[in-house]
Amino acid sequence: MKLKIGLSLIAVLLIAIATIGTVAYFTKSFTSDNNTVTAASFEVDTVNKNGTTIGNDEFTVDGKLYPGMETIEAYSFMINKNNTEVPVEYKVNLTPNGDLFPEAGDSPIKISLQRNLDNVWTEIDYSTTFKPAADTESFKIFVDWPHGDNDIDFQGKTGNIKLEVIATQVDEEDEQEPEEPEEDPDKGSAFISLFRDSTSSSNKIDFVNISNFTLKNKQSNREYTVGTSPWNNKSAYEMKDIPKGEYTIHFDAPNGMSVQSILLGDTYKETEYNAETNPIVITKDNKSYAKIILKSSVTLQTINPLADLKVAANITLDEFKAALPTHTTIVDSSNQEHQVDLSWDIRPFNFENYKKPGTVTLKSEFFKLPVNVSNSVPSQRLEVALKVIFE
Repeated sequence: MKLKIGLSLIAVLLIAIATIGTVAYFTKSFTSDNNTVTAASFEVDTVNKNGTTIGNDEFTVDGKLYPGMETIEAYSFMINKNNTEVPVEYKVNLTPNGDLFPEAGDSPIKISLQRNLDNVWTEIDYSTTFKPAADTESFKIFVDWPHGDNDIDFQGKTGNIKLEVIATQVDEEDEQEPEEPEEDPDKGSAFISLFRDSTSSSNKIDFVNISNFTLKNKQSNREYTVGTSPWNNKSAYEMKDIPKGEYTIHFDAPNGMSVQSILLGDTYKETEYNAETNPIVITKDNKSYAKIILKSSVTLQTINPLADLKVAANITLDEFKAALPTHTTIVDSSNQEHQVDLSWDIRPFNFENYKKPGTVTLKSEFFKLPVNVSNSVPSQRLEVALKVIFE
């Protein structure tokens, strides 16, 4: 399926010009003519990456949107304070609508907004107002589709996202209000990994399979959510600049899955996480590790066998690799069938020594189970045999 999202962009600037008045008790009157007064400038502008003021612009998210997709950077824009001489605050509204975003709020599409703060792209809550930290504020809108139970209901549907940028003059004392101090200036980081069934590297699953991940400081109750997954390790989530202290771990597991265990610490030195007695501890300038292991109520029941493959005895190695099956099916404990991808490690030396004409039996490389299917107990080897007949 190919889903397209149209985005209507509406920039709204609320311009307020203060009036000048006097209130007196003991009063004396003086007169002076030919005095000039000038209203302060209010020149806030919102522009796209090309520097053009945004309006009812539309764009299309190209490519296929599907569950488990890579996050797409859908749009970027900037708010320029320009020569504005009065204190202001901004608000960015992202309002989705259409069949892809039903009012019931059960859309599988996740829309997020990031703001560039000190050259670090940080996800922000776009339901709140904020004051500019620089003359130019930069933003990016991201679209993602984490796995969910109702994904199939949204195939082929479309929707719109209304972007509204509001700049408002605020009182001077509001502009100078000090920020709430953090618990401690000393900070560290957390590195969280997600697995299913065990901490074997073959059991890693993408971090986007869980949602609303939060570290909550046990002393201050402040919550930290912002992090990123490295491009080469989607099962991990790294959170930086977390004030040192003890934290509890919170997240929502996929439907039908639960937490088997959470392990803290370096490999081979892990301890079992406990919110009360063994929380995750962030220390200054160090990285704290946690491994979340999920299990599913649905388990692997059967790996369906492959049909024999017949090929010509004089087939080339490249032709042979192209002829190998790319998937098979499995059946889970609820009698649901799933397709799994297959890969094969065919070495030139071995291929040249296959008996031709003749038969050979190959074993696939280990395949990955669907996220919501755990291996059986005892576990099965996640591979299939293939009988090849060279004719």
